[in-house]
Amino acid sequence: MASDEQEQRLRDLQRSYVDFLDDTDNQGIYSACVRKMIENDGQRLLVTINDLRKANKERASSLINNCFEEVVAFQRALKEYVGSIDADYARQKEDFFVGFDGSFGSKHVTARTLNSHLLGKMVCIEGIVTRCSQIKPKVVKSVHYCEATKKTMERTYSDLTSLDAYPSTAAYPTHDEDGNLLQTEFGLSKFKDHQTITIQEMPEKAPTGQLPRSADVILDNDLADSCKPGDRVQIVGCY
Repeated sequence: MASDEQEQRLRDLQRSYVDFLDDTDNQGIYSACVRKMIENDGQRLLVTINDLRKANKERASSLINNCFEEVVAFQRALKEYVGSIDADYARQKEDFFVGFDGSFGSKHVTARTLNSHLLGKMVCIEGIVTRCSQIKPKVVKSVHYCEATKKTMERTYSDLTSLDAYPSTAAYPTHDEDGNLLQTEFGLSKFKDHQTITIQEMPEKAPTGQLPRSADVILDNDLADSCKPGDRVQIVGCY
């Protein structure tokens, strides 16, 4: 029952974000941006939070204070809107992502001011990249074939770094319910790029006589390998 209510709420939020993206009756800024994204074979749309604040103040406030649920609804809305423009492209790409910039007020932080009261909120953190991990493939969906039964099965995976509400099991299936051996179909399985970077407080913003503090940031999909050590960055994401 709770999952049905949550799904209905996500659909309501999705409709609000579709109305925001479909601004052809207004200035047509984001409808043009979506079309340009499709032309450039992209999957990420950059949204200025100030524009959302002008169009729908309630959604902008909820996006910052309850970012996980709102971002999922926004990305679903983007996929729906892309599908209304180019259905083949929406089926081909499967996943679409939303990035944010603009004014974040008290949610604009550094590694020193990133505190527990910001958990679950969208923050804008800036600093210097000091370390980048290797880019590793992370399994999103695995497809398995059983030679004995001639059947295939799928399993999707999510963890605490995903936007999904509930992490799934991390167990990778090797046998089905009857104990038959399963073979992984790597060509049909789906993976995403995964990287962890460390950003350090800028020296000029650290209090005099104190060492700069650091924070770890997780980058997935197209954001992986987007910066290198020594870069000064401003990152918007869910904490």
